Amino acid sequence: MSSKKIKNQKLTLKNLKNKFEGQRVIVLGCSPYLTDYNKFDLEKVLSKNKVMGIKQAYKIFKNFVDIHVYNCCNIEEYNYENQKPLVVEASSTIPSNNSFDMFFHIKERNEENSLSSVCSKTNSSDFLSNWSLSNYENNVLSSAWHGLDIHLRPFGPGIMSELVFYLCEHLGFSEIILIGCDNEPKKNQTHFYRNKKNEYEAASNDPHKTSPWLDFEKEKKMFLNLMTYWNDWFLKKNKKIKLVSNFNNYPDCIEKLELNELL
Repeated sequence: MSSKKIKNQKLTLKNLKNKFEGQRVIVLGCSPYLTDYNKFDLEKVLSKNKVMGIKQAYKIFKNFVDIHVYNCCNIEEYNYENQKPLVVEASSTIPSNNSFDMFFHIKERNEENSLSSVCSKTNSSDFLSNWSLSNYENNVLSSAWHGLDIHLRPFGPGIMSELVFYLCEHLGFSEIILIGCDNEPKKNQTHFYRNKKNEYEAASNDPHKTSPWLDFEKEKKMFLNLMTYWNDWFLKKNKKIKLVSNFNNYPDCIEKLELNELL
């Protein structure tokens, strides 16, 4: 187990509630198309907004990232130096040795119990509220890892649904702009940090590196189906999700933007 001491997360979450109320956040994903944008234009957009970087997106735009979120898939060690963002780790295994501020455990791995499956069965976004970060008492894994109380996360699938969207809501953001979240491969490459053979070459202790529980196409289908319900859930809270992408595979309910509209 990590030797890092996990803080009282209930208090941390309470202090973070609506910290950025009414503000816009740019969420940077790991699509292979993230690096295709004009870097000067994208950095100009990032400089004017709060930024949440997912996984290795932090390494490209670390001077702009306010919140760094990652899980145990393709995990790396991160050096935050003198400009450390709020760091949030979610994992289906033990905590890493990274200098995270909050740690969440993903225990569920049954597809039938995933957010995507449950929302589809009920044809409602109501179930998403069960996993709100404010709903701390009902989603705690007691006596986990040397008696620590760890906040559980659901099975999405994917870090966006398991943690990112919930974090955006908890922090109070009213507009969530997705960039590099295309959920579309570039030939064989599924993430920008993988090579053209879609191999992950960096040193990693990822327990799923050789045998992921979901293939990319299946996870993409489940996630895109769930986006309809995420859109509905946020609209009920007077919040909006918008997408910057060269693809139109997201549901029609998600508003599409061009990067230059944010300049």
